[in-house]
Amino acid sequence: MKFINHKMKHILLLVALFSCYQLLVQDNFVFSPINTSNGLSDNRVRAITQLSDGRMVFATEGLVNIYDGTEFSYLHANDSKAYDLPNYNGFHHF
Repeated sequence: MKFINHKMKHILLLVALFSCYQLLVQDNFVFSPINTSNGLSDNRVRAITQLSDGRMVFATEGLVNIYDGTEFSYLHANDSKAYDLPNYNGFHHF
């Protein structure tokens, strides 16, 4: 019983050290803000999502901005072609 208790202490210590290491590594992430000077159509972003091919989609006041990692392409929002989603009560729709 004493051996199992001693072994559990070592396992818990390793888990704690690994968790601390993961917190320290997080400082190495690079994040760059993207705004109108980078090609975004508006600085007021309403929603962000990622497409299955990796591109990012930003919904602004009047345009849908599609970012492929280097440049933006735009889709104009058209309220006349909008349709309600059943059972969705949220405010933001793509």
